[in-house]
Amino acid sequence: MSHFLKRTALTSLLSLSLAVGAIADKYQVDSAHSSLGFSVTHLQMSEVDGRFKDFTGEFDWNPKALAKSSISFTAKADSITTDNDKRDEHLRGSDFFDVEKFPTLTFKSTAIKALGEDRYSVSGNLTVHGVTKPVTVQATIKGPSDPMKSGKPIIGFRTTFKINRMDYGVGANWKGNSDSVVSHAVFITIKGEAGVK
Repeated sequence: MSHFLKRTALTSLLSLSLAVGAIADKYQVDSAHSSLGFSVTHLQMSEVDGRFKDFTGEFDWNPKALAKSSISFTAKADSITTDNDKRDEHLRGSDFFDVEKFPTLTFKSTAIKALGEDRYSVSGNLTVHGVTKPVTVQATIKGPSDPMKSGKPIIGFRTTFKINRMDYGVGANWKGNSDSVVSHAVFITIKGEAGVK
């Protein structure tokens, strides 16, 4: 009986240790070493790149406890830049992002699955121009590790995925809206690193 009680106590202690180890740590995206960009095709000839300068992101991350992990990003729509002032003002206006009415773009994960070493499938809700759609993307997420031996681990991340801007109504009412002028397909790239909060 005593042996049984000891085994039960040991099992309970082990379960408690595993539960504690399954807690996800919070990581804040380091904007100085990260970017949120996009690319569209112009006149079916060239790629035009842009980015959002003002964005935040957070990972609740434990690769051994993905059910407890989550990822979120928020970008301020008026921080859009393509390095062309006239074009940027047009993009901020009602023809495209209408930033006064829709000030933010957001992504919030709903499920994360492991695909292999450092590779994950991330499903979530993407909100652009006031429209929310489910998306599933493949991402590389490395770490956590402490390469600087600072006692503050970091993770690295990168994903590139495609959306159709028409699904979100971006540019839908623009008189020049045509897939042959500015592609409806938009490639989004999010990459960088995040540190423990």
